[in-house]
Amino acid sequence: MAAPLSQDLRQRIWQIYQKDKPSNVSLARRFCVSEGVVRKIIKQGKETGDVTTYKPGPKGPHKFKQLHRDAVKQWLDETPDLFLHEIQAKLQDTYQLDITIAHLSIQLDAMGLPRKKKSR
Repeated sequence: MAAPLSQDLRQRIWQIYQKDKPSNVSLARRFCVSEGVVRKIIKQGKETGDVTTYKPGPKGPHKFKQLHRDAVKQWLDETPDLFLHEIQAKLQDTYQLDITIAHLSIQLDAMGLPRKKKSR
């Protein structure tokens, strides 16, 4: 995967677009970048007014808190053969917590509670 464009280059593309409104093709040729990159920078600039590099990551605070971990641990101590979808339903019913099966599985692994059955 290619590295993101420098902040300086993104700013220059956006400033020239705002000033002169040239075509995406001419901007792409002028700065030796693809048309798609120019299109994305302009779209981001129009929508947010900011063209800083987007950094993927968590979108907000973690939903799965220590309270939920403690409850899941207790449920599994009481009924060790609960399926992931059953734990998911209990979390929804008890705490109104919407969590995907994949995220729940990751959380259980982090807690040291993998849900794989051990063969005898």
